[in-house]
Amino acid sequence: MKNRSKIKTNYDLLFKFFVLMIFAILSCRSLSEGEIIDIDEILLEKKFIGKPIINFLQNSDYNNYQSLTISSDKPGYASSIILDFENETTIELFTNEYKFLKPFNKDLNWDLNLFKKEKLDRIQIQNIKGDLIIIK
Repeated sequence: MKNRSKIKTNYDLLFKFFVLMIFAILSCRSLSEGEIIDIDEILLEKKFIGKPIINFLQNSDYNNYQSLTISSDKPGYASSIILDFENETTIELFTNEYKFLKPFNKDLNWDLNLFKKEKLDRIQIQNIKGDLIIIK
């Protein structure tokens, strides 16, 4: 009886090992298809945190956006700047403290130049596949 339980335990371990190996292989396969996040690029973007938003917008890596929109999560309250790029990637720039811009405007016509002076608190990057990266 002891030998049977020992054999069953060995089969359980072997089964778990193969399941883990399959997950590892699938993970590596998806990573090799372009899912790898470039850590150097994230570190580059992180240097903009705490700096005026204009610094990010003037950087040559990010100034080729197709459109720039001020977004309002709450009605009439400016929450972020959204940049849309040709490769169907969206970058959203957030601030959590307003020193220049009055964030509430019932007509939704904020002064973009004042918003650009605000300090960048968070960068959110999303691609067409729905992958989301948040940099704080």
